Amino acid sequence: MPTVAGNVSSMTQNLPPFARMMRTGDPITLRQSIVLQGAADQVTHDGMFAEPPYGDLADRPDTLVFTTAPFEAETEITGVPEVEIFLSSDAPDTDIFVMLQDLYPVSDTWPTGYRLNLCDSIFRVRYRDGFDRPTMMEPGKVVRVRFPLYPISNAFQPGHRLRVLVSSSSFPRFDPNPNTGESLGRHTHTRIAVNAIHHDPAHPSRLILPIRG
Repeated sequence: MPTVAGNVSSMTQNLPPFARMMRTGDPITLRQSIVLQGAADQVTHDGMFAEPPYGDLADRPDTLVFTTAPFEAETEITGVPEVEIFLSSDAPDTDIFVMLQDLYPVSDTWPTGYRLNLCDSIFRVRYRDGFDRPTMMEPGKVVRVRFPLYPISNAFQPGHRLRVLVSSSSFPRFDPNPNTGESLGRHTHTRIAVNAIHHDPAHPSRLILPIRG
């Protein structure tokens, strides 16, 4: 899944080797962001790391989407959201990416609405038992992962909705998982992972929100 925007900074273009022997511009001039810094409508378009057909990230076939009903009253979320996900895969390792959005209703200002990215995070499943205990997955076996998203403080206004996106990547913000289980940075090939999110009484995948009263 392509990155539209996020809480990123200090991204600078790489200079070719010969540039070391010639006068170059100052760091501010050379700075070049590969994704938009901050918040933006989560819709792909020409000129970014995405391929047509362009549109809402939620419409992609590699994205799972959950959306609340419109809020009836102002609802504040302040703190660190967490996700607990039960998943299975046909790959020995994969990533789980989760994003929270504030969905603005259709208006004169936003004729198609607005999909404001609030916070997100990504988790490499091999580290579900700890970063010192990488463990591969078994095909079809359900495993549990729990991880925090970035801190958030947002007041959802009446008529707005909360949307949760679940995918396995957000490129180029995060390096995509080759899904092979090989050593990090030393993979020899890549493969497509077919992942399933489980949500039933035995596998209660959930979003845990710090809601202010």
